[in-house]
Amino acid sequence: MHAPGPQLILAGAGSGKTRVLTYKIAWLIQALGFRSEEILAVTFTNKAAASMRERVATLLGFQARLRWMGTFHSICARLLRLHAVRLGYSSSFTIFDTEDQRKFVRRLLKAQNLEEDARFTEDKVRYWVSSMKNSGLMPDDAKREAGDRFEERMAALYALYQVEMQKANAMDFDDLILLAIRLLKGFPEVRALYQKGFHYILVDEYQDTNKAQYQLIKLLLGPHQNLVVVGDDDQSIYGWRGADITNILSFKRDYADAKVTKLEQNYRSSGHILGVAGSVIRNNRQRMDKKVWTGNPPGDKPSLQEHDDDNIEAAWVARKILSDTRYRPGDTAVFYRTNAQSRVLEDELRRQRVPYLIVGGIRFYERREVKDVLGYLRLLVNPRDSVSLTRIINVPKRGLGETSLQKVHDLAISKELSLMEALQRADEAGLGSKALGEIRGFVKLIWELRDLAKSTALPELIAEVINRSGYRTFLEKENTEESEDRLNNIEELVAAAQDFMERKARGEIDFEDLVHPEDAEDEMSRFHAEGEAAGDLARDLDLFLQEIALVSDSDSLKQSQEAVTLMTVHSAKGLEFPRVFVTGLEDGLFPLMRDEDGDIEEERRLFYVAATRAEKALHLSFARRRRRYGGFQDAIGSRFIAEIDKNHLEFASAGGRRIFGGPRPARRDEDEHIHPEVAYEDISQEEDGFRKGQKVQHPRFGPGTLVSMEGHGEQLRVTVVFQDHIRRTLIAKFANLKPL
Repeated sequence: MHAPGPQLILAGAGSGKTRVLTYKIAWLIQALGFRSEEILAVTFTNKAAASMRERVATLLGFQARLRWMGTFHSICARLLRLHAVRLGYSSSFTIFDTEDQRKFVRRLLKAQNLEEDARFTEDKVRYWVSSMKNSGLMPDDAKREAGDRFEERMAALYALYQVEMQKANAMDFDDLILLAIRLLKGFPEVRALYQKGFHYILVDEYQDTNKAQYQLIKLLLGPHQNLVVVGDDDQSIYGWRGADITNILSFKRDYADAKVTKLEQNYRSSGHILGVAGSVIRNNRQRMDKKVWTGNPPGDKPSLQEHDDDNIEAAWVARKILSDTRYRPGDTAVFYRTNAQSRVLEDELRRQRVPYLIVGGIRFYERREVKDVLGYLRLLVNPRDSVSLTRIINVPKRGLGETSLQKVHDLAISKELSLMEALQRADEAGLGSKALGEIRGFVKLIWELRDLAKSTALPELIAEVINRSGYRTFLEKENTEESEDRLNNIEELVAAAQDFMERKARGEIDFEDLVHPEDAEDEMSRFHAEGEAAGDLARDLDLFLQEIALVSDSDSLKQSQEAVTLMTVHSAKGLEFPRVFVTGLEDGLFPLMRDEDGDIEEERRLFYVAATRAEKALHLSFARRRRRYGGFQDAIGSRFIAEIDKNHLEFASAGGRRIFGGPRPARRDEDEHIHPEVAYEDISQEEDGFRKGQKVQHPRFGPGTLVSMEGHGEQLRVTVVFQDHIRRTLIAKFANLKPL
């Protein structure tokens, strides 16, 4: 009920901020007489905007015409449809999605003869251009701020990209905000029109706004300064995609007469859960002062469980879900830091017949890169599988155009051949010599891999497929955050094969588990019928693919509401569950190992978000070993565990081992709560032949400068800034770094 003037509603986790925002809008209309079209309300999802419209209508008793309630992108699109002609576009401009954008950049790079230059891949260019736009920088701004030749070239590509996009009468998602800013800056009469029209502006999730969105709000805000922002600095977790936490931290500096209203009562979580989350987040320096509390009962203490490895951790999660009958599967969420971690959890939940759903991503075996590798494997088992062949024949790129592939398809139809047979007779399809050479190379690769399947153990076979097909090199050349994630996923497939073989050796899996007995003979003869590959090793591949086919069959799970929810912590933002598992709490994984204070603080906020999703039960877990690259790597517990007030925690001790990772954090007033078992290691200036400032060479990333070290011996992690200006933290034991 504060009006007029600027207001910051600092809303702690579970404090009902969406409800407050909805009531605020209804109050402005009903009590103060504002017309609904005079209110601009910005949310971050279309679903949230639709929900708010319905709730406002319920409160008012009539359907308010909230024309200007929506996401930043939808509001800017509306504005640009009305005024695009001023910027040289027509009102019917096209909005490119990611795939459209990739094709567009690909064509641009080809025109500039850069398609073979690894520094300027389509995704690198897209990400760079997007970061400029999210910072509110036009091409001329990016050119002025370029710090080296690489950035100068990127700025030139950005300028060319914008020119070509305008020629195509197209905008990407970032353009919607950037061009709205350009419109409002460049045309004072348009800016005055909207400043006069919007009497009140309300922004939800203000901690997640970026520099461009900040500029947009400032331009739309009239002299009345009627701005209400709602957010929580402790839940700012999207810095990696441009969100700027200083927008909310500096609100009082931007609006000196702003009223700050704190919502500090948490209505969601029990007392002990809030104690765990609060004791960790208090270690952040970049945060506003607030004391989140709850009137809820203390409830059960959150548990912390240590496991020998990630497979045991996943089995424990599944057993715990089934054994605690106070909660239904639909009450439960399992969180992890990276998408690749879902595989072992999915496999275990499937084995223990626990229904589950994936939120914020797709199932592990349905991810594009995993399905690509599986396409190769399926073709080794069944060369007549035209679906798999069509999927992989040009993945990674082999220079086979659609015209050439269509000619092969036509040959297969006219000669009644399988697609593989048609490829073997491709000289009859009227192809050019280049396409013919590529096809012969592909066919040769498949037959070599089929021979390899007879004599190579399953995990090694999959690794060979990834390498010989060129898939690993393809992803490594991309060298983006997305390609790193995809590379992790295909390496996790090798780990899945290793798990499969170990379960088979223990007698936990057999052919009869995968097919009906009456079908066994036909299924077993399939390999023989398609070409001479037989024997136990080839049979392992067949069994593995059949098991995956069962794991991937999720139709019934998708329809069921009684399913455990699996998701990354980023995807969990804004959700709540009676019972939550936070897995993989290991240094290097959660938090992801970074050197900058801001990165660690965002990781800590991510833990706070994860913990405060829980209403009644919170289970934390970590593993001392986690399978990566087909083998196990040692791990230690997350430094965040050491920051938890142990009065709020039940801990299953592992018998005196050092389990907490990282250097001792700078604490404020919580030292008395440090558990006596916790021991900290000092960061040495020189460890195992490495020292700060040392020049080193990495076999994949090239030369770089070592900027920090942590741990020692097998736990030594080194942080290196490489020639591509990217900071990477590596486990020294596996990094194969060479001094320069």
